[in-house]
Amino acid sequence: MNLEIEFVPGEKYRNRRGTYEVLELLPAGRMKVRYLADEVVAEFDQAQQSRIVSNIQLEEKLQEQQAANAKPARPAPASPRTKTASPGPTTGSTGGSTGSVSRPASPAASSSGATNRPATPSRPATPAASVGTASASARRSTTVEAPVELPPAVPIRRSFEKLEVFRLLPFIGFGNLDAKIWFIGTNDTGPEDGNITLSERIALPEFQKELADAEIFKARYRAETNYFYGNPTWRYANYLTTRLLEPVEQQTETARRDYYTNRFGALDGDVLLTDILPLPSRNLGNQEKWVYRNTSLTDSPYYNDVLRDAQRYQEDQFLGRPTRLKRLSELYNTLKLEEKSPKFIFCYGRAGQWKYFREIFPFLTAYTDVELKIAPDKERQLKVAVAKDSSTGTLILLMPGLSPQENITEFFLDHVVGIMKSMSR
Repeated sequence: MNLEIEFVPGEKYRNRRGTYEVLELLPAGRMKVRYLADEVVAEFDQAQQSRIVSNIQLEEKLQEQQAANAKPARPAPASPRTKTASPGPTTGSTGGSTGSVSRPASPAASSSGATNRPATPSRPATPAASVGTASASARRSTTVEAPVELPPAVPIRRSFEKLEVFRLLPFIGFGNLDAKIWFIGTNDTGPEDGNITLSERIALPEFQKELADAEIFKARYRAETNYFYGNPTWRYANYLTTRLLEPVEQQTETARRDYYTNRFGALDGDVLLTDILPLPSRNLGNQEKWVYRNTSLTDSPYYNDVLRDAQRYQEDQFLGRPTRLKRLSELYNTLKLEEKSPKFIFCYGRAGQWKYFREIFPFLTAYTDVELKIAPDKERQLKVAVAKDSSTGTLILLMPGLSPQENITEFFLDHVVGIMKSMSR
């Protein structure tokens, strides 16, 4: 039997109930144990207990790492903002001061309570133009309306250890936890080869924390591509943000680009960019193109199989969607207690995925469906669903994915903004 933990009679192990001693290994993969605290004798399935014990051990290691990396306070943001060159990973995501209530712990640390948020690092900077190329600031957006995949920033690995991958789970996304606007996607698409994602995120220190500054991507897009925004999701998210927060005189493309460069996705900025899956995961419904189908976890046969299977990954209680949904829900409820709730939350993805967004806000029982046109001269309409948290005034809007493939247009987004502004009065 291939187990995460090989149980030995006479040895002691711990599950959620407490520490027990293995008395006897039984046929059919079972075992008899005795709890030390109350002498209760029980029979367990070895495979199930192996995963539980292994996960607890992993949680403890992650808690130790988080405690070692934790910093006591967030420094005040620098003013004016400056930039220095910074290498960054290959593709973009989707994705304030602490009050009396701590932020919820990361998935791996949730059993032991909340942890303090790490201090905000300084904002990385726009890299200088490469020799023989135009400066980044002089670049112009092209008509490209699909994510631009950058070359890997680190050597690509094909095999990993379980702990390396699980250390990435506490990462929430890009931007500010205390932001006025949240953007929650169904999945950060990432590169077509998931080994690139894992190699970069394991190697780059930004992903060992809860949050990163989106500048780590934006700088590379400006330096290495002809597409200013890098991916349409961020362009549309930036459009919604500036339409909601910026004054009338700043509603120009030039002003929007300036906001995107200096504020969008900043650690002290106005937005949080996150997803309901912890690892970038395109082709969720296509196993043949699943990004982690060729990834190997050398020390964990169980999680090796989970990560290679698109459906099992999404449904896995620890590695997939359930823990992330719970964490986002806990984060929102914590902000409510701190009276720092976001003003607007945009949950975007195909309608079949909206049920997962609703799990983040289980107290909202009624959403209002609205059909909005995508252009004044077209009959095509897209559906959105909106609800309001009466205790905070936060507006939650479920909408299609932020991409041209979903027929998103600025005309449509203008109507979305109109709904949010009218309901927030």
